[in-house]
Amino acid sequence: LSSGMTNNYGSYDKYNYDNFLSSNDMYKTADINLVMYRDIFCSVSGLIFKSDKTAEIKDYFAERPEHTPNEMSGVFKGKNLILIQMETFEHRLITEDICPNIYRLSQEGLDLTRFYTSRFNDAQTFGTEACVQTGLYSPAGIDFQSALRNNTLPYTLGALLRAEGYSANEFHYIDPAFYGRGDIYEKFSFENYIRYEDAAVNKEQDFSIDDTLVTDGGIYKKLIENDKFYDFVITYSAHSPYSTDDELYLEAIRRRPELAVSDPSDIEGIFKAKATLTDDMIGGLLKRLEEDGLLDDTVLILYGDHFNPAMYDLLSVNEESVMNTPFIIYSKDIAAQKVDKVCAINDVLPTLVNMFGLYDCGQYIGHDIFDESYEGLAYFQNLAWISPRYHFDGREVIENYTGGEVDEEYVSEMNEYVRKAIDMNSNIIFNDYYKQEE
Repeated sequence: LSSGMTNNYGSYDKYNYDNFLSSNDMYKTADINLVMYRDIFCSVSGLIFKSDKTAEIKDYFAERPEHTPNEMSGVFKGKNLILIQMETFEHRLITEDICPNIYRLSQEGLDLTRFYTSRFNDAQTFGTEACVQTGLYSPAGIDFQSALRNNTLPYTLGALLRAEGYSANEFHYIDPAFYGRGDIYEKFSFENYIRYEDAAVNKEQDFSIDDTLVTDGGIYKKLIENDKFYDFVITYSAHSPYSTDDELYLEAIRRRPELAVSDPSDIEGIFKAKATLTDDMIGGLLKRLEEDGLLDDTVLILYGDHFNPAMYDLLSVNEESVMNTPFIIYSKDIAAQKVDKVCAINDVLPTLVNMFGLYDCGQYIGHDIFDESYEGLAYFQNLAWISPRYHFDGREVIENYTGGEVDEEYVSEMNEYVRKAIDMNSNIIFNDYYKQEE
């Protein structure tokens, strides 16, 4: 069927037609008859998702180099963890003027400057959340939440930390019905999905203001109430809309009047003002943890869930480039360092598994970022990839970081590697592979 698509090497259109990685892209590029024929074929044959790939997955992992222990192995063992997914956060926000508390952490902790929040299957916020928890990107041609509900996931961060005696809870202001989080949190091995309003002492406040996490005693108590805790926090305040009558913007400029915009169409100015509410939460959290004697034994990790689409012309921008978002690891006893290794969200889980001394990292598609045998890589659903050597946009090398001639053999090998990694990611989910590994 896919013979009707362009079949040049690196053709995302053909690959997407075969694997249905993105329904949006499918309808942009494929003739409606091709889409219809594909749908009929898949519906009748049932071949796409039913073939047993277990042996192929085992071979894939067996062929990979073994994880190499390193200076970060077990460095956080036994410490508490607060993992914060910052809604719509970009590097442009992290300055002394806009977000001084987050900026401070970037200067005093590990600042991973070439971190990419790769988007798969049209998922953004939830896709990033799920990938950080499971190590898996959204699979081709199926709803991610449905796929996760039907899978055994013994190697989530929550499962591994709870096995070490930690509590594990997810915190968000959003109703649990949104994105189905009220159902899916258990698959991530969280004990509770804690909606701010449910835990709060003051039920009348605006819970979309991020620092209610620490200003309300009821919510904060839930955050720290166990001897060893893992808390996953999803922020909201920097989210759209970006208008001068938005309540979060008005609250932000009430606190920081110097950030008020004079032009109502100044989306970037409004965006920056709203982000200060997230920074206020980080500042308040640091202060309360210090006062409660917990900061010495607690690791704070912050990362952006995706770039802000309101800031770009998405028809002309190179999307994988703007997916470079913040990733900061802070602990009082770790030396400040700028880490310029290329990495992506599916590397977060194996990296934390290594740093907390939890388990072997070799069961994940991603890698421990600090493994010296890992060159570093970020890849994307359009078959683009960024390595220390090149930026390949899915069709050709558009940036050469080596300064020399392009190594075509390396490019060819990397293209094959990326396709295989994407395929194995989907195969793991379609075959409930980790059930057999449990």
